Amino acid sequence: ENQQVEIKVNIQNLNGKTTVSFSHNGKPFTVDNIMFLIKQVSTKERNAAENEEKPKTTGKFGTGFLTTHLLSEKVEVHGVIKEPNLDYRSFILPLDRSGSKLEHIIESVNQSTSVIDNLDSQPTISDYNPNSFNTLFQYNLNEEGYNVAKIGIEDLHLSLPFTLAFLPSIKSVKIEHENLVYELSKIEEVSSSISVTTIDKKS
Repeated sequence: ENQQVEIKVNIQNLNGKTTVSFSHNGKPFTVDNIMFLIKQVSTKERNAAENEEKPKTTGKFGTGFLTTHLLSEKVEVHGVIKEPNLDYRSFILPLDRSGSKLEHIIESVNQSTSVIDNLDSQPTISDYNPNSFNTLFQYNLNEEGYNVAKIGIEDLHLSLPFTLAFLPSIKSVKIEHENLVYELSKIEEVSSSISVTTIDKKS
């Protein structure tokens, strides 16, 4: 239930377009999770909507996903949805934040919401593997987005050791296009108030 999550980051060229993607092997989405992405529900509203007994998510301030729109205003989310007593189903969710006029924003939200309305028509997954990288966030990059992504990847090398040390729910982060993996390998309790965390960097 509390499995450590592995994450992959990759910049690549797909069909002549440069993309950056983030994938992980965390839990499937619920309908509420998808609605939170579409409507960008605040952390306060999200906490009120969710059962307090559920484990807390890694994100703290509700701004993490919003900031990724610096990479691209259009994001494609590939994932698996699972509700109690229902089958696993795959989905693709387009999110478009490029609209500046109200009617364009409403049209975009309605298009994204239609994915939820059509979930029952998606094929079921009979061989769901919780260890697979079932969730993918993909961004098409223009020149400005690519430059932001490059700076972000450079910053990852500085910040990942700290991230892994302070968030033991993340097991590893692989930067695929650089063939580098940062992995939480050991947490050693020195005393009741001190622990030593070992992070491996390997290629």
